This record gives sequence, structure tokens and C-alpha cells, in this order.
Amino acid sequence: MSNQQPSARPARPVPRPASGGTSPDLNADYTAVPAKCMVLRAIYRVVTWLFLFFMRKHIDRIVGLEHLPEKGPFVIVANHLSYMDDFLLAHAIRLYHGEKLYIPTNRKAFKGIFRSWLHLACGAVEIDPADREGTYRALRRLIADGRIVLVFPEGTRSDGKALLPFKFGAFNLARELGVPLVPVALLDTHRVLPKCRLWPVKGSRASAVMLPPVLPADFERDGVAAVKARCRERLAAVLESEAPWNAEAAQVTARHLAARAEHLIEDLIERGPETIRWTDLRPVFRLVELASHSDPGSHEMQVQQFRAWGFRLLSAPKPLAPLLLPRFRALGACALRRDPHQPFVHYVHGQFHLRAPRIIGGSPQRALASFEEAYRSAPSYGIDQTRFSISYAQALARNGRRQHALHILHRDFADYPLHPTRLKRRADRAGALVQRLQDARP
Repeated sequence: MSNQQPSARPARPVPRPASGGTSPDLNADYTAVPAKCMVLRAIYRVVTWLFLFFMRKHIDRIVGLEHLPEKGPFVIVANHLSYMDDFLLAHAIRLYHGEKLYIPTNRKAFKGIFRSWLHLACGAVEIDPADREGTYRALRRLIADGRIVLVFPEGTRSDGKALLPFKFGAFNLARELGVPLVPVALLDTHRVLPKCRLWPVKGSRASAVMLPPVLPADFERDGVAAVKARCRERLAAVLESEAPWNAEAAQVTARHLAARAEHLIEDLIERGPETIRWTDLRPVFRLVELASHSDPGSHEMQVQQFRAWGFRLLSAPKPLAPLLLPRFRALGACALRRDPHQPFVHYVHGQFHLRAPRIIGGSPQRALASFEEAYRSAPSYGIDQTRFSISYAQALARNGRRQHALHILHRDFADYPLHPTRLKRRADRAGALVQRLQDARP
């Protein structure tokens, strides 16, 4: 990116394509013809799998994910030490946002069909450093399409001893288009994948520390030059610190990821737990993977992992269910050892016993016991009891206690609010269950 001085033009909102499409001349995989897109997606999946298989053990910590915006577009600026930088940040963004990270890459790297397609599949965008206007044009289009862009403001890899001077390009871009800019400090990536080496060093591990974002209002208030200097100082402070991340920061990140996973699972449950498919749970398992890089012992995420695994087991084809059952039981036992009354854990156990066939352990009586424990324990955890009322009533009905089930539903949903939409869906499900129970023969 250019080392041009700060632009004097005022910030403007990110333009959006009128048709919702993308610019045809933008060098990125999502603008390719369908056949090429299929090949590039396949390459991307293979590279992603290879990274998880070979490189996951070389990731130490990823903290500060709570500072990332909920969705794109935004710009990430990071120190540059190694080719591992691209893979590590692309891995984090894919797990957190479910999106690909786009990285402007010197056109010299696009030599030959194999290298060219590999770079395109992994999110590289071909640029010519000598063509400043062409580079800005390509990045503006990415931002306009809502993409997440990574820029290394140093312009080249450093030796890991000190930050090189920052260029203005990424900061001008964020200022001009009015998007957040997130500084990220990368640690020890050059030890994992040093220059002129294609294979990671055994036993080496790298980390990423994401810092609070720079918002468009910060550019307006302080100017581009001051923001650039402050970002460089913040990154330098992290890199020079003896403890760039600590246990408290890791726990904050893990709790944030657990809350995000809980929100995703709750949305699925509100549409009906019986409609959940294992593909719906992929975003949750991506967050579980991220939490293993922040605070592997997080009980909050352990609970959400168990919930997701339970629904994965229930939605799996019947021949595969016995293969998933040992993992399900191990996760549940571990979660209950740490908190024997956790409502969500008992709820998942109840769903399993209510819906699973007896041959793999399903039991209406045990389902009722689990749902009753979840229902009664909810207030002490600050959880609304109505989140468990419907399943509790279903278990009561399955055990021949239809009148008790109707009593629970009438009591809990008599004056239930119908806003927001999530609560209305819950009330509609309760009303449908009441109707089925009333229509059933005694």
C-alpha cells in the first residue's frame, strides 16, 4: 500500500452495488464464472482442511475476538512476520465470521496456473504495488461488497525485532470509506514458518492479539496520521510486552465466544429443536474451535459444545448415532461434574432421552427428570423458565401427565409477551402444543 500522506477528502459511507452483485473485473474468486468458482471453492476447502490438520497444533492463543465487528466490511491491519500471518488470520476470520479473508497480494506471486488459482482460492487479490490507483480501486470494491480485508501496513515482512514504519494506505482506505479498522498483533509467526521454509518448525507456536477497533468517528476526530501513529504504538506495546495476553483476557474472549454460540443455538431452538440439522450447527462448532485457542478450559463454552453435540447426535442418520454417542456422554459427564445443576446440560440430556430410541438409551422417564431439573434450576441461573416449559410439557405428556403439562403451559404463557419475534415464536410453539394436547384423547 502507498505511503501517501493522509487524504483530505471527507469520509463517506461504503457504496453498495445497486443490483447486489459484484464488479466483474475484480480479481477475487466470488466474481469468477460458476465452473471456476466451484474449483476455487474446492481448493479452499482442501487448503482449510490441510491447515487444520497440520497447523492447528502451531496455534497458541487467539485473544481479543470480542473486538471484531459483527460482520464486514472492515479492515484489519497487522504486523507482518511470515506467510503464517495470512493463514492464521484467515483461519480466525473463517471460524468467527464464516467468511473468507481477502488479502492484497503482489502480482509476482501469481506466476503459473497452479500458484495463481491457489492464491485466488485462499483469498489473495492480485495487485501491482506500482499502480496505487488500481490497488485502491480493487480494495474499494472489496469493501463495497462487504468483504473483510487484511492489509500489512509495513508493506513487507520484518525480522521480528521491531516494527517497520507504517504506510498510510490502509488508514486512508478506512477513513475514506468510513469502515472500522482493527489492529492485530501477531506473535512468533516467524518462528513457526520462517522465511525460505515451507514446513512449520516442530514445537513452535504463534498467537494473535486483536485490539479494540478504530471507528470512523476516531478518524474524524483525530485524523489519519494520529490514528496511524496510535495503532503502531499499540501494536509495538503488545509485541514488546512480556505477557502480551493473560488468563483474564483469554477468559473474556472465551466467554464472548460462548455467548455468541449460545445465541446461535437459541435461535435454532426457537424455530423448533426437532428441526435442527447438523449443518445448522457448523457455526457453533467453529466457535468451539476458536475457544480452544483462547481458553481451552472454559466451562461456558463446554456447555455450549455439549448442547451443539447433543443436537448433532439427534439429527445424525440412525446408523451413525451409536458412533457419536460416546462423545456425547463424555461431554455431558464432564459438564455435570463442574456444575451438577446446569439447566442447559439437563435440557440437552432431556432432549436426547425424549427423542432417541430406547436401543441407544432413550427413556421418557429420564427425559422428564432432566427437563424438570432444567425447569426448576433455571431461576437460580438467571434464565427464563419458559425456555424449558415446552419441552418439560412434552415430557410430561409422554409420561401420561397431560393435565399437568397443560397446567404448565397455561400458567407460563397466559400473559406472555409477543415481542420481540423470538418470544412470539416461543408463544406460538406453546399454543400449538396446547392445541395438540387438548385434541388428544384422554
